Amino acid sequence: MTASRSAVPTSCAEDTGIIAEHLGNQHHNRPERFGQDAARKTHLQGAGFTVIDVTRLQTASKRELDAIAALIRTRLGLAPLQQDAMFAKRDEKLRAELFDTPTA
Repeated sequence: MTASRSAVPTSCAEDTGIIAEHLGNQHHNRPERFGQDAARKTHLQGAGFTVIDVTRLQTASKRELDAIAALIRTRLGLAPLQQDAMFAKRDEKLRAELFDTPTA
């Protein structure tokens, strides 16, 4: 990848070429910031990076977050994640802790 160091966000594993960018309201709802972010994203994509935008609503939704994880695994050439009962139980517990939601 040939993007300059200053253009590569810290939420990037450069050796994978994948960048997950959180789109938060405090920074992305101003027109000037929106334009800057769009230009940076275009530059990074032009340098060969895959840029995946992620919102708070997506991280709060298990289905949406699983879809993002599946996309990342696909881009890395990995097989879909097989979630057994133990994984599902730990995932549910972690999500409850992170998002302060009751477990079933």
